Amino acid sequence: MRGERNSSIMVQMTNIPGSRRWIALLAAFGLAAQPAAAAVVKIPSLITAAPYAASAPAATFAPRAFAQGPSTVIAAPAPAGVLPVLPSPLAAESVLAAPAEAPTPQNASSGERAGGAPALEQLHLAAAAWSDRATPAASAEGPAEKPLPVKNRDFGRMFDLTRRLLTRPAVREFLQKAFAAELTISKEEQEKLGLPSKIKELSESQLMLLLALNPDLWPSIEGYLADVEAADKKGGDSEEVSKKWITRFDKILEDEKISEKFKTLNDPTRSMRLEWPDGKPGYTEARLYADHPRLVDGKLAPPEDLKKVLIDFIGGAKSELMFNVFDFDLMDVADAMIAAADRGVKVTGGIYKKNIETRPEVKAVFDKLSAHKNIKMVSVDSVGLNHQKLVIRDFNDRELAASLMSSGNFTQSCIGPEGDLVDVPMDKRDAKTKESVPNANHMVTMKGYLVAQVIADKLIQTLEYGLRGKDYPLGGSFKIYGPKPEGAAEAPYIKLTFSPKGSLGDINRDMIRRLLLETRGALRAMVFAFSSKTVQEAIIERARLETSEGHAFDFKAFGDTPFTMRDYSVLLHLAGLEVDASGKSKQYVEAAANALKEVLGAETYAKLLENIRIAPHAYGEHVAGAQKFNAKIHHKVFISGDSAIVGSSFNPSDNAEHNNEQIMVTNDPSLVRAITQAFDGLYGSTQRSVHEEALRRNERGEVSSDEIDDQYGHDDEQARGRKSPKGKGN
Repeated sequence: MRGERNSSIMVQMTNIPGSRRWIALLAAFGLAAQPAAAAVVKIPSLITAAPYAASAPAATFAPRAFAQGPSTVIAAPAPAGVLPVLPSPLAAESVLAAPAEAPTPQNASSGERAGGAPALEQLHLAAAAWSDRATPAASAEGPAEKPLPVKNRDFGRMFDLTRRLLTRPAVREFLQKAFAAELTISKEEQEKLGLPSKIKELSESQLMLLLALNPDLWPSIEGYLADVEAADKKGGDSEEVSKKWITRFDKILEDEKISEKFKTLNDPTRSMRLEWPDGKPGYTEARLYADHPRLVDGKLAPPEDLKKVLIDFIGGAKSELMFNVFDFDLMDVADAMIAAADRGVKVTGGIYKKNIETRPEVKAVFDKLSAHKNIKMVSVDSVGLNHQKLVIRDFNDRELAASLMSSGNFTQSCIGPEGDLVDVPMDKRDAKTKESVPNANHMVTMKGYLVAQVIADKLIQTLEYGLRGKDYPLGGSFKIYGPKPEGAAEAPYIKLTFSPKGSLGDINRDMIRRLLLETRGALRAMVFAFSSKTVQEAIIERARLETSEGHAFDFKAFGDTPFTMRDYSVLLHLAGLEVDASGKSKQYVEAAANALKEVLGAETYAKLLENIRIAPHAYGEHVAGAQKFNAKIHHKVFISGDSAIVGSSFNPSDNAEHNNEQIMVTNDPSLVRAITQAFDGLYGSTQRSVHEEALRRNERGEVSSDEIDDQYGHDDEQARGRKSPKGKGN
């Protein structure tokens, strides 16, 4: 598709007449109702020495530079000074510009409060050019084409139309047939991105582009949807209703320009860019909070209170609040929501059904919230885990909309500052009970109508439409720009998508792998459960790319100890180990094949092993007298060059693809800097490598047993990535 590069995106054309394709598309609109270790194993000598003591000089952050971390950088020699890194990924995007003014009550859409959602004074669409990235210093964004002006519309209306169309399975089926050429992936992109030759269906972001390019059709489409939805409610024949409309659309859609404009700008492998035409940022005041020490200017900064962050966010709601979360036992957070409802705020929330049914504390929260007349609660019966941790407020108000994305659940163990020992006051704790800390988590908050609308679209599909599993449409992804720093060539961005069916159907491939392969520089991982082979292979390929380009492969990672030492753990495999269960007892042995060692060479790889670690001592099982408490590393973070994955609920595993999850990729310097400080704050306190832990466990006969490792009641099959998830998750 993009075999040639110049100032515009080259897109394959199709011979299918535009009018016939649109007729086929619209004929589908009424065809389906909306779905309401005993032996010691010999391991390389480097880990038999004295326990590794990490040095921890100040971690510095410089955009487009390797972050200088606390341990040795490994690999080929590099130039003196700060090394440049490849730009952030996703150079060419479809661009959707947003309204410049707020609407009047007359033009506010039915799904939004009058006077709250913006109307488009001028809606522009443009495509950024595909740019070569042959050197690390290449630009992240190519020059944009001249914007195409379209009629005044608003995002709330576009998302509403997209939901109502794509939640009809027959519409998705006919869209796939009608736009088959636009779902075809070039051989170049197949090889580069690991994609199949065709995408299975038109994504939400593609349909948003299609609608934005043809706003004159919206009233007719809305009229049609009103008729067919009325027929659904009455139990009538929606096929008959659709026939009445086909003739009208046949005449309207004879114009080939409708499909030609879409073919010019459509690219299924790229995010849709949502932008204001007046240059205003799509989000502001982005901030990341962490509930553990962070390394800032060489000193450890104190933990932040994530429960207070959440309560304060809820307290800022003026008209609407919507959330979805896996686990929720904090009654004071529920009380904050009730206080908002007492002020007249409309609250809609979801909690994972199985946790409501199996945890009395969660049921108490659910019942208390449900009893309020201004709160609608949903017991989310998802196919996989309902694992999102999302809150949005005033999402239909351009000035007030704000979003919160969390790696932690709304539970005492996840975000309560006291950790498990909530009944032991901090000033009464001894040396042992002071070790009670919450799970290592972070939250991201930001203001912005565009971000809140993207999240609202997915929450509405779950909480109001009741979608499950394959009912969800293919999501695509959305890219939104923040404030442009003074003197910067371009504004930073965030990218959002959600599972199930996130991005082009595989978040590990389309979001995480792509980030790792299209950036250069320091690579960090701070993870709970990590089992994705796709991401493992991407890390090894990244090492190959870095060394072949003459750069160091600067990799550091740590994970929650129990899951890191399991036989399916990617960090265990990167450390060159596997679990041998063939004898009387399990033991860790060196893996027969070690691709990362082959890429780096034995000497460099031996040094790298020191950088792949288990969690700090505080994050594990503890006993103080009769009291037992624990904490875990609960982040789902990758930092790659000047970009990072933050605010994510998505553990890199195959099974997470089937859960309800969120993931955000960003190159915003403030967010990347903050999560780097959070990483360095914990990495500096890790006490041993995965290799050292394997040797220790072999000596003690404690190799990855369920009794030792499954400390938290979390389902091992979820972490492993098996299908048919069951039981509790994280």
